[in-house]
Amino acid sequence: AAANRRKKLLFCDMDSTIIGQECIDEIGRYIGKYDKISEITEEAMQGKLTFNEALEKRVRMLKDVSEDELEEIYKSSIKLNKGANILISTMRKHNAYTVLISGGFTFFTSRIASLISFNEHHANELIFKEKKLTGELEFPILGSNEKYNKLIKISKKMNISNNDIVSIGDGANDIKMIEHSNLGIAYKAKPILKYYANSQINHTDLISALYFQGFSKSEFA
Repeated sequence: AAANRRKKLLFCDMDSTIIGQECIDEIGRYIGKYDKISEITEEAMQGKLTFNEALEKRVRMLKDVSEDELEEIYKSSIKLNKGANILISTMRKHNAYTVLISGGFTFFTSRIASLISFNEHHANELIFKEKKLTGELEFPILGSNEKYNKLIKISKKMNISNNDIVSIGDGANDIKMIEHSNLGIAYKAKPILKYYANSQINHTDLISALYFQGFSKSEFA
């Protein structure tokens, strides 16, 4: 088992995992629709609404939000969770491939991925018209199945076995990805995800994901 302890591929959810917020809720807060939007977010996280239904419903409420407003929300409200930077830089230092995968939006994943140097990122594409949101998304929607499919596709392409994969998430749409990973970590997660994960981070920060793989502090980047 020790041979596969250090993973070669990291798949990481963004909202409430790498960052401390749900981006869509923060947009909601900014435009005064927080209660309505976060209620739908919560239903989806608990698995009561399908992810796709919930996402389309909430994105419709974002119609006419401008690109500048999104930039302002990113700068003022979106914060990395403790240990995120060290987790990614240490995994990369030890030659792991890192993927940020989110049912959120590329507007935010692109910024977070470049901020802490993920190798690649995937999320949903918001549709803008004249620099304002139309309330629609590009299809197909990136939800639970797509997270899992990306994991399979990238691991096959890189010839990395399931034993060498670690994934981290917090909600219902991370179940498939977590289940398929040899090290599946539920980070301060919803009960439904904890049930499927073989590891949990409940009190400490993302650096624990390195300790789970047997890294010692002196090896951190």
